[in-house]
Amino acid sequence: MSSTSPSAHLVVVDFEDISDASKDLTAELERAFGGHLSSSSSSDAASPLGIIAIRNIPNFVEAKNAFLPMAHALAHLSPEYYKALEDPTSFYNAGWSHG
Repeated sequence: MSSTSPSAHLVVVDFEDISDASKDLTAELERAFGGHLSSSSSSDAASPLGIIAIRNIPNFVEAKNAFLPMAHALAHLSPEYYKALEDPTSFYNAGWSHG
């Protein structure tokens, strides 16, 4: 079965690239989130997914293994504790949010 609409593709960048301030990631951001899509913005162009995956994050597995078990304890804290972690100035993109 073929689809008439183009499929979206996940944009993947390397951690080293986002750590390098001299690296221009404009093209990757536009592919991931849309923006100034050049003349390729015809009906053949894929719609952006709105996400970027980052690969080769140093010590990612170790950090995930250390912090994931703490999720259960975090989920059972008092509502007052969560309130102190909220960050409305970031529109809840940082800090605590029930999502």
